[in-house]
Amino acid sequence: MSKNKKIIVAVSAVAIILILAIVGYKIFSSDKEGPVTPANENPFGNGSGVNASGEVRQFSATQNDSDSPVGTILEKTPNLWKVSSNPVSGAMILDNGSTTLIRFIEKSTGNMYEVNTLSKSVSRLTNSTITKIDEVVWGNTGNFLVARRVENGAIESLYGTVSVSAASSSDGFAKLSTTNLLPNISNFVFSPNYSSTFYTVETDSGISAFIAGKSAGNPVSVWRFATREWIASWPNENTVALNTKPGFGIQGHLFFLDTKNFSFNKVLSRLALTSTVSSDTNQILYSESKEGGFALRLLNTKDSTDLEILPYTLSDKCTWGKTNTFYCGSPKIVPSGEYPDVWYQGLVSFSDNIWFYNTQTGETSLLSDLSLESGEEIDASNLQTNVRETLLIFTNKKDYSLWALKLTDN
Repeated sequence: MSKNKKIIVAVSAVAIILILAIVGYKIFSSDKEGPVTPANENPFGNGSGVNASGEVRQFSATQNDSDSPVGTILEKTPNLWKVSSNPVSGAMILDNGSTTLIRFIEKSTGNMYEVNTLSKSVSRLTNSTITKIDEVVWGNTGNFLVARRVENGAIESLYGTVSVSAASSSDGFAKLSTTNLLPNISNFVFSPNYSSTFYTVETDSGISAFIAGKSAGNPVSVWRFATREWIASWPNENTVALNTKPGFGIQGHLFFLDTKNFSFNKVLSRLALTSTVSSDTNQILYSESKEGGFALRLLNTKDSTDLEILPYTLSDKCTWGKTNTFYCGSPKIVPSGEYPDVWYQGLVSFSDNIWFYNTQTGETSLLSDLSLESGEEIDASNLQTNVRETLLIFTNKKDYSLWALKLTDN
């Protein structure tokens, strides 16, 4: 080998050794500094458990694997806990003085349970077996309700009353008495003061709507329409909101029915429209189809302003608190699809964060990264708060388990 070749080989060997040394140093020094945090790929903002002030919140998972929640003291976490691991048909929040209670009906048995949110203790109120309940529409005290299910291809609605005084009976449980309402009631809602009911019944020519007493007695026909499929709510004593059933690629409409003079007025039309109306009816939170997904918007009916809301979600995953506040379960990732159909049909499921919005101040706050806090993927639905807005409850659409999120320290 010539002298020049020997020099080249020697220089090359030294260069390789230097490169390996530098690479090794970088690897080991980066380990000492800790892992590099990747950029936030969540299109809905911060989903890492860091609150608005930059403080990192640490949470522990909640487990309750008992077959029956009776007498269970639910494991406490800073903010979020699982109220029932078993599927529920419906739940409500009841403020009883300074105490907040949760009542729910277990899907498999139809039994009613009550949770004290201070002690997290669970007690069974009734021993009645009403199986296959799909929906519960609650009265304000939780002592009257309408349970709905599909039986032999027909919608069956049962009006139920809970006699708490009967808890002194031999079995120690309150008595749940039920009476059958008209068959095939497609919508049923209570008025805001729970003294009246609004319901719809399909007919050969379309649909008929009635306003009746608290137990659906003495109905008065108030409206007829050729379109059969509607979603009803009663946000204000003087207004029933009626949204045509949303569907991908279908123009949806929202109407207000005046409960005094029974006038029927169109308020909003959008593709695949879903809506949630504030208690004063001045603000409408709605979602519409948009580029393989959906957008969330807020319409002010007084000044006609129409603003996009971020992080976005389906309005079905939101609930109004006071007049200017609302809460939503917002997906971290939204796969492209034909919304809202794919979500209704269970073809798409989300993993949500819970967000708070104030329409007066413009404040938007991340309240909970649900998967981080719970250790589970939660697709939040059927959200509701108590009057004081100290607690938010919701069901996980994946398994119908019931969850509660503490909103304040009071």
